[in-house]
Amino acid sequence: MNIKPYDKTIRNLLGSKRQFIIPRFQREYSWDKKNYQEFLDDMIGNLVINSGKISSSQYFLGTMLFIGNFAEGTEQEIQVVDGQQRLTTITIMFSALSDRFIELNENTLSRQIFTYIMTEDDDGNEVRILKSKTNYPFFAYFIQDKDKNTSAEAVTEEEHCIKETYHKSCYIWVKKFIENYPQWNESMIKERAKKLAKIYTHHLTILHRAYEPG
Repeated sequence: MNIKPYDKTIRNLLGSKRQFIIPRFQREYSWDKKNYQEFLDDMIGNLVINSGKISSSQYFLGTMLFIGNFAEGTEQEIQVVDGQQRLTTITIMFSALSDRFIELNENTLSRQIFTYIMTEDDDGNEVRILKSKTNYPFFAYFIQDKDKNTSAEAVTEEEHCIKETYHKSCYIWVKKFIENYPQWNESMIKERAKKLAKIYTHHLTILHRAYEPG
């Protein structure tokens, strides 16, 4: 079995049509306010805002470790060995951004950002890009259901962490960042939201190492 390094953006990784499996033996999602706030603040610090315009250089999210083959035509499931907390937080952030796009009547953009949360297999069946053995079905209903048709109440400590990360950090952060300038009109707010989405799909990079057969 070979270990191969890859340098990918979040767009390349979550848009690869692979399903990332978090095994049951992995620790539960447990980031508290300090963890996810520091994570989001680091990403904010990489953005430059000049005269209302956003720019960004590549932001390195760190190294993640997977088991699986990323070569085209190989298996679709990738086991997550290291990087679960970051992948979960990124997925929550994309869910918050997608929900904000709906509120801004940008349904096409909402659907587009949601393709980094849900994908389809060759038969057209929906596939959750991030699949955890410990937080199902709460994560699926609360984060990965675009229409939120099924109510989900947090019961376990992990589920409360997920809910808090969405409500108290990601959603509030997305809303404040997009609408930080009270003098902006709706058109300017929407344009800022579009740029933010593009930056986080195209400019967040990771170095991941994959154990592959060979």
